[in-house]
Amino acid sequence: MDNWQSTMRKHVAVHPEYSYVTPWEGQETADIVYDDRSGVLTKILIEKGYLERTKWIGKKPQYLIEVKTTPGDASRPFFVSKYQYNRMRSYTDASTSPGGTCTVYMLLRVFNLTASDIDFNVYMDPYALQQDGTLVFTEHTWQVVPVQGNRAA
Repeated sequence: MDNWQSTMRKHVAVHPEYSYVTPWEGQETADIVYDDRSGVLTKILIEKGYLERTKWIGKKPQYLIEVKTTPGDASRPFFVSKYQYNRMRSYTDASTSPGGTCTVYMLLRVFNLTASDIDFNVYMDPYALQQDGTLVFTEHTWQVVPVQGNRAA
């Protein structure tokens, strides 16, 4: 629970099963902040094809994971704040950091929330994905549209 560093925590405490959850009091940097001290998450992301093995093997980064949800399918737009966009830009191409310590920004897009086939896409380094055309960001509204055919990057 300590990794969930979102201001949204205050909303789940109304549910009896989560009444123990306290609001996040710190400055929010992402919904989930995870220090991969053991390298397990990085290894999984490499095995699933989200990270390039040669660049990431042996690294133990900090992950800033922003969770975005929509009730519709994966082609539906979703939104980020200007603050989130600027943070994405700050942490682009983290694999180039020397010594294996770096911070990775990741969008975890959950979709089909109201259907029986809930699914997700992982967008590693979303700023770089904007540069290569995988994601299209609309400035000022910060709407994000995944380009068709890209399951995850």
